[in-house]
Amino acid sequence: MTNKPDGKPPADKRRPVYVTSRLRYFDGEFLKTEDFVDEQNYHVDRQTRHEARLHAPGVLEGLRVWQTADQMSSLSVTVGIGSALDTEGNQILINRPTEVVLDPVAGDGDYIVDIKFDEMTTDPQPGSEGATRFTQEPGEMLAIGTSPRPGAVPLARVRVTGEVIDAIDTDYFSSSGPTQKYAGVKLPGPSGKEATLRVENVSDDPNGYPDDSGFNLPDYKVLLSASGGLEVDGPMTVSDTLMIQNTLDVTGLLTASGGLEVNDNGVLKFNNATRQMISLNDGSSSGIGTQTDTVYFRSNYGFAFYQGGTHNNDKQAPGTGGKHVLAIGNGGNVLIPKMLTIGQGENMDGPSDILEVHDTQDETALLFTVGRSKIDASIPLNAKGGLTVTGTATVSETLTADSSLNVTGLLTANGGFGVSSTKIYENGTMSIGHASSDSSHPLEVWDSSGNNLLVVTSTGINAKIELNAQAGLAVTGTATVSDTLTAKSSLNVTGLLTANGGFEVSSTQIYENGTMSIGHASSDSSHLLEVWDSSGNNLLAVTSTGINAKIELNAQAGLAVTGTATVSDTLTASEYTFPDSATLGDTPPMIKARRVPSGQGNDTGDDIERSELILFAGNDITDQYGPDAITLRAPALRLQTYNDASVEGIDNDAGCNDRLYIDPNGRVSIGKSYYPNNASNWLEVWDPSSTDSTCSAMLEVHNDVINTSVPLNAKAGLAVTGTATVSDTLTAQSSLNVTGLLTANDGLKVTGTVQMLGSWVEVNGSPYTISEDTTPTICNTTAAESDGFAVVRLSMNGDGDDARGWVELWTSPQGSGGDIRLGRCSNHQNSDKCVIQDNSVTAPIRKGDGWYVKGSCTQHDVVVSVYWIPFGNN
Repeated sequence: MTNKPDGKPPADKRRPVYVTSRLRYFDGEFLKTEDFVDEQNYHVDRQTRHEARLHAPGVLEGLRVWQTADQMSSLSVTVGIGSALDTEGNQILINRPTEVVLDPVAGDGDYIVDIKFDEMTTDPQPGSEGATRFTQEPGEMLAIGTSPRPGAVPLARVRVTGEVIDAIDTDYFSSSGPTQKYAGVKLPGPSGKEATLRVENVSDDPNGYPDDSGFNLPDYKVLLSASGGLEVDGPMTVSDTLMIQNTLDVTGLLTASGGLEVNDNGVLKFNNATRQMISLNDGSSSGIGTQTDTVYFRSNYGFAFYQGGTHNNDKQAPGTGGKHVLAIGNGGNVLIPKMLTIGQGENMDGPSDILEVHDTQDETALLFTVGRSKIDASIPLNAKGGLTVTGTATVSETLTADSSLNVTGLLTANGGFGVSSTKIYENGTMSIGHASSDSSHPLEVWDSSGNNLLVVTSTGINAKIELNAQAGLAVTGTATVSDTLTAKSSLNVTGLLTANGGFEVSSTQIYENGTMSIGHASSDSSHLLEVWDSSGNNLLAVTSTGINAKIELNAQAGLAVTGTATVSDTLTASEYTFPDSATLGDTPPMIKARRVPSGQGNDTGDDIERSELILFAGNDITDQYGPDAITLRAPALRLQTYNDASVEGIDNDAGCNDRLYIDPNGRVSIGKSYYPNNASNWLEVWDPSSTDSTCSAMLEVHNDVINTSVPLNAKAGLAVTGTATVSDTLTAQSSLNVTGLLTANDGLKVTGTVQMLGSWVEVNGSPYTISEDTTPTICNTTAAESDGFAVVRLSMNGDGDDARGWVELWTSPQGSGGDIRLGRCSNHQNSDKCVIQDNSVTAPIRKGDGWYVKGSCTQHDVVVSVYWIPFGNN
């Protein structure tokens, strides 16, 4: 039952827009339902009015949006607990994670998740029709749609692709400006002059999602939106970036640690007082200011104008990709690196001169007039990029052009011309590379270090460099050349010719120290002789310490070398004798090719044809330093012999056979042509008499395997860590240790003692107890990991009359198709007859075969112990 004629309880009536009264309480006052409603309306009105007028709507806390693996739908998201504030000042609360689902018929595209204030009546009172509570139900307040609902607070933007929400963005869902997601503070004011302070995402990526390529990370900053501008009467410090959308007036000091940003509509203004308004990093000595009718730039250093590029701390550095447009140095000098147009000719406001430069006495030093019809320079004029003059150019001193100089009209250079480092003086003389030491010299040439290389005077030539006269040289007076004089044609000297650096005739040079180079300039003038071919290859070099020859060297009358001699081709001589050893008591090294003398294996008639090559004879007189060694050093070593007695010369390959080859990695092949057959073998030994091209090596050794197809006799013992395979008999007269697999196809013969069995290993679970009258499988092992022996031991357990027991050893050979019993043993205990308390059975097992044990007993239990003895010392 209700208490109002229209049937609606007072609590359900709409709250007035303005609540102007509140309850006044006194003792004995009679209160009705509408009185309590009025009490609530007063407090709710004051709270929402405060929130709506002094706070900006948005998220207060939480309300995170995400997807979980157990979502009820692929078109749903979950909103976490939290609170928000709407435009009417209502506080919206979510007290539990709540899932919200998009309409299943929604197509691909972007949708907005929002939350809107709503209260529903809950908790009905038993025995009455009235609900006792207004409750915010999360499921009734959340929604997903194409745009936010009126009065709702947006929480996230989601993307639907193929009936699935595949992306969520909680930072960008406003393309008209910064995303207004979080609540803020309002500052009331006249219409159009209000201000808002809030944390907003100022990064611009309204269409992207976090997992998309090129997605801009959000950038949240404190943003003050002041439509009428902001004025600070005193100092203001901002630790991050200060963004101004309108006007900022600061009476005191403005400090923005993160920078100052003025948007498209904002203006940075200063008042009308003339002063230095912007002071740069070093205070008042650098900055920008105003004077009467003047805006100035002040600096203790230089000025620079750059085009493009990035910041660089170095002096006058435009940065990567940048270019100088204009630079002014500390002393006031100006650099214009590229074309610069100043003024608009006769129509410009001000002086008629395009560019005017004054010296320190304020005198005009350089003047470009309108239309570029005249240049007047009272100082040296240096045009590094070249100079083009259409009208008149007058230079009182020197004119220097590092590139080109084009003059259509009159050019007057009272001080002469300078083109790059070349100067032509007023009397017609020239100096190249430096100012002339004497302007009366017709020609001077200098190097970059300021050294005078060539001087031509009226009486002679003085050259301190190589002088090359391809068309010939005729000297009437005196010619002095400090370096080399080269004349590829004719050389005619009427007076005195001095070539301190030597002469060069065509491609042959004789140097000042008497050394000679034939066919090319010497690579080292200290070499006594050098010979070159027409391709510039050095064929012979004779130095003070040796001879280096890259051609065949034939010394028919003998050759004596005191130092070192290197011959890249053939050296032919009857005998080579090396100098005495430099070490006292050490026999000198030698190389000698000779016939074997009598008494050294040349005692029979057949031995007369024997020859020998002796690389070294003798050893140290004492063994203080150990025996001398012969070193043969090459990328690879190859040893050949002839098996044809009729071979006449080294170019005859009849019967030539490779006997030994060592490759660059130290791999050795014996008895076979060239490289080892298998590149992984460290040693191969072949039968040199075999003509079968398909046969295998007699011995192969590589990292973990030895293969041999012949009997292998190891008298001193053999240790193999990897695998050893012997196709014939393996004989080890000492020890044989094999860590890996040993295969001897034709048997194994060991002369000494044998240790072939490993340690006893009791099988897991052993010993086993067999109860009376059972026939169990005592142990059932997997396949044997190696060859070995299985040992089964049977023992009586206690005393008894006529007690019996037995065990059997079985195997399951690979590929046999059935099990085989290998052996059986039993025991018998009888006080009147006999006692066999312990017995055993032993049998071999092959690698890979399975095996197991069966057993039974009567009267008393028996104990069965099972052991495995592997073949091999492991």
